[in-house]
Amino acid sequence: MPSGEMTFEQVLASIGTARFLSEYWTKKPLYLKGEKGRFEHVFSWTDLNRILTWHPPPQPQLRLFQEGVMVDLRRYIDGPVGNLRLNPGGLMALLAQGATMIMDGVQDVAPSILDLTSSFEDVLSCTCAANLYAGWRTQKGFNVHWDAHEVFALQLSGRKRWQVFAPTRIDPLTDDIETAQPPKAPPIWEGILSDGDVLYLPRGYWHVAYPLDEPSLHMTWSAHTFTGVEFLQWWIRTLRRHPEARTSLTRLQDPQARKAYAAK
Repeated sequence: MPSGEMTFEQVLASIGTARFLSEYWTKKPLYLKGEKGRFEHVFSWTDLNRILTWHPPPQPQLRLFQEGVMVDLRRYIDGPVGNLRLNPGGLMALLAQGATMIMDGVQDVAPSILDLTSSFEDVLSCTCAANLYAGWRTQKGFNVHWDAHEVFALQLSGRKRWQVFAPTRIDPLTDDIETAQPPKAPPIWEGILSDGDVLYLPRGYWHVAYPLDEPSLHMTWSAHTFTGVEFLQWWIRTLRRHPEARTSLTRLQDPQARKAYAAK
């Protein structure tokens, strides 16, 4: 990685990578106070304006949300299907009214973010993606929710108030057989993420973030770890090469036949 570019180790320098991986990774949340301006060269409002001007991302990579509801695309996107273009005036008006802009996959349009994402992946040994959140009023973008992946939130500019709640289902999955119920207990952590701060949330921790009536820019890295379910799915696909796994199951109402089949 070229010198001067931020790495995963530098993001967590105050605690150290080894301690983070042993004490916090996939286990419990972590808040780290950071020096103001330390992420300025990673991504800034200037970088965002440049992308929106010269390389506006396709839909649905860029979306607006307000109080948990996605804003109608026609209010800030012009043109026919296949030739959509960003309406800057509509976008700015909606942001001024309290909407939050979300840009997914920022590593695809910002080299500095791609480099940092690669560093995340090298350390964590999993696929990562970067999403950007911009807003400057007081309305939240999303309601209280949990994510089906690990989350690293870096406050790039301004401030945002976060509430974090304990999981109501351990290690929930996107396509789970049971639904994680919304939290009823008070937050286990509540605080202000300021410029330079970092917040890590393991999968399943409920959370919500509120702007503080000032320009706020933060980015999250989603880290998609492999689960036991995915291992078993791979294992089942692999077992298809064996005739014992492909054979028709007959006469298994007999306990002895079931026992013999399982042993075989």
